[in-house]
Amino acid sequence: MSCSKTVFFYYDRGKSAGKYRANSLEDLKKYKIGGVTGYFYEESFKEAGLKIDYVNSEINALEQLKIGRIDLMPVNELVGWNLINTHFPEDAHHFKTLAKPLNINSLRLIVSKDYPESKKLLERFNRALRDCLAKGLIRIEKC
Repeated sequence: MSCSKTVFFYYDRGKSAGKYRANSLEDLKKYKIGGVTGYFYEESFKEAGLKIDYVNSEINALEQLKIGRIDLMPVNELVGWNLINTHFPEDAHHFKTLAKPLNINSLRLIVSKDYPESKKLLERFNRALRDCLAKGLIRIEKC
């Protein structure tokens, strides 16, 4: 089983070491938080009384982070690093994450039994997953 972690990213301008800390949503009230409209965290942020600057995409939020309009933004860790390395490769070393994730979820592949050739699809997926693991292309961490 593998995990999907949503973490808070920040942009380190050389003075950020240790500046951003949060162990709860309450701790986030002192920061300018960015987010993407319609994402899973929207309701919990609202209930916690956080003021969020919402945009329509993760790349827009990362741009806001980079230029200093927001302090923190939540995004899936792998997605965030991929976007940063793709769109901001020269600045990637400035992006950091908070130690405590916003959430961690188990990843699973679900295929309907009614889907044509679902057994073959799952067999192909599992075979490819085993090959990737054996070649060291991916690793699976416990949630």
